[in-house]
Amino acid sequence: AMRECFRLKKVPENGDWYSASNYVAKRYISSVSNSVYLDDVRLQMEAKLWAEAFNKQNPPKKVDVFQMSVIEVLHKAPGSPPPNCETKRRTSVTMLNAPSNCSATTPTSQFYHIERYMDGEYRKYNSNSGFVD
Repeated sequence: AMRECFRLKKVPENGDWYSASNYVAKRYISSVSNSVYLDDVRLQMEAKLWAEAFNKQNPPKKVDVFQMSVIEVLHKAPGSPPPNCETKRRTSVTMLNAPSNCSATTPTSQFYHIERYMDGEYRKYNSNSGFVD
């Protein structure tokens, strides 16, 4: 399933944006149940356990699987200002470059997968839909 990706910064308690952690937030383009997000995290963490078991065999190259979490972004929290599609801030989570299809009819919340942003060049070797490089 295709997903949209967004840059996310988690503001530290001191409010210093320069030391804020960088993350990637992903959501499914088509509508899916929130349980799908939670199942994806369980599956990824199971893959991480398998990777750790593999690495204990001292292979020539070790593997790792990203830690992934789920967050729920509230579009209209009690007492919050109307949503702004350019920047959404709820407590310590700010979504930047939100999609342009925001409207007053959006759901009250949206689940996202989040993982730490890794700087550098990225090469995708395969996909769940059968792509292999």
